Amino acid sequence: MATLTRDKIIAIAGQLSDAAIAEIEELGASEAELVEAAEWLSDDERMQRETKHPLQGRVAALYEILVAEDEIDEEPRRPTL
Repeated sequence: MATLTRDKIIAIAGQLSDAAIAEIEELGASEAELVEAAEWLSDDERMQRETKHPLQGRVAALYEILVAEDEIDEEPRRPTL
């Protein structure tokens, strides 16, 4: 599994703090997992219907990082999928 780079993380999830990027890098998540977490952030109700399962594992951890970043911003940031 290829390691996510800072540039790849930003390309998938949008502008994030250095701390959030470091957390994502430490998780060792795949690109697909970050994309899935970003999709959940964009429309969690649709994802729940389509996947028919709750968030779990690294995707859930990534989602929590993205939600925390979204709550910090005055204007909510949406991923640039």
